[in-house]
Amino acid sequence: MVADPKGASSYYQYLYGLLERDLSFGARGAHYDPHGEFDTAYFCNDYHYEVALMPTTGYGLAYLTLFQHIGLIFPYNPSSRESWDEMAASFERMRSRCPDENLPFLATMIASVADMKGPRAVSHEEGLAFASQRGCRFVTFSPSSGRGVGDAVGLLVELAYVARHQFPATPPGPPYQNSPLSPADKENIRKRAHRALRPDRYNGIDELVLVTLRAPSQPASPALVEAVEKFTLAMSDQQLVTGLAQVIVATAMASGAGDMDASWSAYSYAVAVSLALFAALTHVSSLTILREHLRSRKKLRLLRVAAIVVFIALLLFGVVSGLSRQILSRPAYTVRCALSQPLPPGSWDAVIISQVLICLVLISAVAQRFWHLFGLDETAPFGPRVAWYSRRLLVEFLFTIIPPYVDE
Repeated sequence: MVADPKGASSYYQYLYGLLERDLSFGARGAHYDPHGEFDTAYFCNDYHYEVALMPTTGYGLAYLTLFQHIGLIFPYNPSSRESWDEMAASFERMRSRCPDENLPFLATMIASVADMKGPRAVSHEEGLAFASQRGCRFVTFSPSSGRGVGDAVGLLVELAYVARHQFPATPPGPPYQNSPLSPADKENIRKRAHRALRPDRYNGIDELVLVTLRAPSQPASPALVEAVEKFTLAMSDQQLVTGLAQVIVATAMASGAGDMDASWSAYSYAVAVSLALFAALTHVSSLTILREHLRSRKKLRLLRVAAIVVFIALLLFGVVSGLSRQILSRPAYTVRCALSQPLPPGSWDAVIISQVLICLVLISAVAQRFWHLFGLDETAPFGPRVAWYSRRLLVEFLFTIIPPYVDE
């Protein structure tokens, strides 16, 4: 990372140009291969390192999560005392944010960008003393030939090679040494979390998973069950409101309200429908936990069921009308252009497998939750009825896609 001095917002690009100029001559130039971006490759004892010069501000900081080692460079112009003062103040501000025992940088360099000849407001000895007192490296770059930039970057690569085993992933000692929880506390939390729902909420697959995880057979305490239900209630309300907002916007795009279909891209429409689908599945899944809460509040139950029906109806419209027309294959189009394009030949084969399957899963999940929510499972179990209809649909589907064998 390059801390740009005042008045030089792209100083890292300037240093990259010096690096290219320095490494383009001599024996080292044969090992230099620019990629068209502000990075290059270095090799140290059969280890490959990608080096990039980046500013300390801007959206590019998100890429720092991809780097294993980060170095910090503070350049200044020794012919200007003002440049030196600004560099020193910037260094102190950044250094004061980090504890001495926990510096996140591999190395910090004070870079003097000036030729050896010419007047100097800041001597070489003053810059070297400033860097030595603060535990930094001091380097000198030539603005005309770039000499010194390659050696400085090579020093960072060597430091990265030395520090490759300095921060092990697993600290030495017992695994709970640095944890505030003891093994007994963790085991107690595991046992409680595996039975945090009411006993009648688990189906056969859930029981199989719990047995595999060696969960205790006794249910959790009523206080824990109540806490989980309160958390699920807040999460389900948030998902319902968020999903309704997303699917209403997607429906407005598809219907052309306010010419939104002419100003929004097909990619935005597909993202809105996909997020609404995720919110719908999350909310429908939470109804299993909130069954007793909604049964005891009939008005709230009817209001929630009405909101879910509207939500699912709009969502199915968005899934069928939008994604079935392969809108994702035309992300740069507007919604109006993407929806007006005819389906290519053979597209319905993929539509049946994807969109129809999504709709069937969503409708089946909603029907099952409503069945239990209104207490119909006490008089007519939902499972046998669904199993019978599922077998009939499966047989018809197989006979449709697999032609019968005819012995000629």
